[in-house]
This record gives sequence, structure tokens and C-alpha cells, in this order.
Amino acid sequence: ANKPFSALIWILFFQFIGFALGSITSANMEWYHTIIKSSLTPPNFVFPIVWSILYTLLALVGHFLWQNRQEQKANHILVFFIIQLVLNWLWTPIFFGWHLTGLALLDILTIIAITIYITIKTWANYPIIAYVMLTYLLWLLFASYLNFIIWIY
Repeated sequence: ANKPFSALIWILFFQFIGFALGSITSANMEWYHTIIKSSLTPPNFVFPIVWSILYTLLALVGHFLWQNRQEQKANHILVFFIIQLVLNWLWTPIFFGWHLTGLALLDILTIIAITIYITIKTWANYPIIAYVMLTYLLWLLFASYLNFIIWIY
């Protein structure tokens, strides 16, 4: 298979998902503006930029794991990667669609736990994946803090 082309397909697919989730977010901005948020909440334009970058990186991780799924270690990590990805994509409808801030927090904490697991499991054999997951983890920790403050209030 043409690896650069298939990597591009992964990126476009992840960006499409991101765009679709962004439209759920946009439809609920009226609600979002009425809730109490952390003083550390970045301006709204920051989120689509950060997520576009993260989804590109995650698409490349997914592509690599999929390409190497015949290796037991990569296949094992791929399973957890897909689980955290589904949970990631569910967060937006849970939070912005249904306004279930507590369930959204539980969701993101589960994503964090799985991401830590993936980071540890990839550290030795796939250090680039570990670094990408670490970058993602830092954003998730910040996002969970923002979610936590909203849930508390």
C-alpha cells in the first residue's frame, strides 16, 4: 500500500471527525457562554487549532499502529488507541450536546488513564508514539482541569 497516501487518508478522516465535532460545539456555544469557567480557559479560537494539530498527530499514530498491527505489541496498543479515540470523540456530544459535565469528566479521566498506559507501553519500542501521546496527555490534563472546574460550578 502507498503509505504516504494512506497516512493522508487517516489525517483527512480525523480532520473530518474534528470538523463534525466542532459543529456540535458551535451549536452549543450559547450554553457554554452561560456556564462558569476557569480563569485559565483559553480564548475559543485556541481549541480548533490545538485539536487540528492533535488530530493530525493522532491520525499518524493510528496509521502507524494500523500498518504494524501484525506485530503483537503494535496490535495490543492499537486496541487501546481505538478505545481512547472513541471516548475522545464521545466527549464532545456528552459535554456540548447533552451538557453532562460530570460524565464528560469521567470520560476524559478514562482517556487520560488509557493514554498514560499507551505512553508507557510505547516508550521502549515506539518512542515517537510515546512523545506524541505525552503531548496529547498534557492537553488532556489541562482539558480535564477545565472540565472539572465547569463540573464543580
